[in-house]
Amino acid sequence: MFAIKKEDYEEAMGLYELFVTFMDSKAVPALLTCRGFASFIHFAKQCWLKCKKEW
Repeated sequence: MFAIKKEDYEEAMGLYELFVTFMDSKAVPALLTCRGFASFIHFAKQCWLKCKKEW
């Protein structure tokens, strides 16, 4: 059995939700507008915050 802290589990689930959001067809057009790493990071943070609010 694999044991991790609750915070680590929540972060892992958040990363999974972020990945699912990226793969969602709604996120693809926004990802395509990223013209550099900084804009990608901004977009990823917005998705991350949105995922955390939905928990």
